[in-house]
Amino acid sequence: MGSIDKDTFKDGSYTNGDETQFKSSQVAGTIRVSDVTIQQKKITIKKSGPSEDIKVSQGNTDEKVLLVGEITNSADKNLEVNKFVVEALT
Repeated sequence: MGSIDKDTFKDGSYTNGDETQFKSSQVAGTIRVSDVTIQQKKITIKKSGPSEDIKVSQGNTDEKVLLVGEITNSADKNLEVNKFVVEALT
């Protein structure tokens, strides 16, 4: 990894919460970085299927497989998944 200097973020883009791009006039200030510690990943979710996009219509009661995959937990704590939320993209 290279050094972070004044040109590191020169061509960066910044996104608002509604996924629109900030205008350069909306970005002001400085970024200061001191020591950065990079850790190993602690959880990985790897999708293995389905390969096609799945479409679900409101009111449809057909059973559909949305995700087939594997969760790998490398942390020193147990991982318990008790809720999985699907949100519609509009």
